Amino acid sequence: MANDRRAVFFDLQGTLGGSAYGDITSFAFFDNAKEALRIIQDCGYLLFIITNQSRIAKGIISHDDFDHSADRLISELRESGISVEKVFCCPHRKEDGCSCRKPKPYFPKIAAEEYGLNLSECIFIGDIYHSDVEMARNVGSKAYLVMTGAGHASLEEMKLSPYERVVLTENILSAAHEIEKEIRHEKKY
Repeated sequence: MANDRRAVFFDLQGTLGGSAYGDITSFAFFDNAKEALRIIQDCGYLLFIITNQSRIAKGIISHDDFDHSADRLISELRESGISVEKVFCCPHRKEDGCSCRKPKPYFPKIAAEEYGLNLSECIFIGDIYHSDVEMARNVGSKAYLVMTGAGHASLEEMKLSPYERVVLTENILSAAHEIEKEIRHEKKY
């Protein structure tokens, strides 16, 4: 498969809904999240979710709890005409030293291989600079840092380690509108 497809990788909590450090079992989408996902999907992007879920390693929730909650969210999106290709989950704690915890590029590289993605043309959207934006940097992708969840708290980190391919947006919907604008601009030329 040629590596010419594009995707958007979304953080889950604090970006699409819930609180930045909350639990997926109590997750609910922000009011504007489905509209944003639909806009981005209509722009021709494949949709993926990448989430760190250290509560699994800590024994607070189980893998089954996560899988059940993720399935519920994907079904809810499907009912709204939105197709998420895959949900990638790192169940480890930071101190576990695994290869899959954001910002490591493990999951984007798997997605690129399985779906024929050109990672330099992909986009990452999240609310935590040191995981979501750094993951984008690690694969040479563009990033959107949303000011929901932990977005405002991430601004100091951004000053310490600036990345030229990051765009600040108010929320997931404003990021979707920016992406839509870029696609329209590309089609003009």
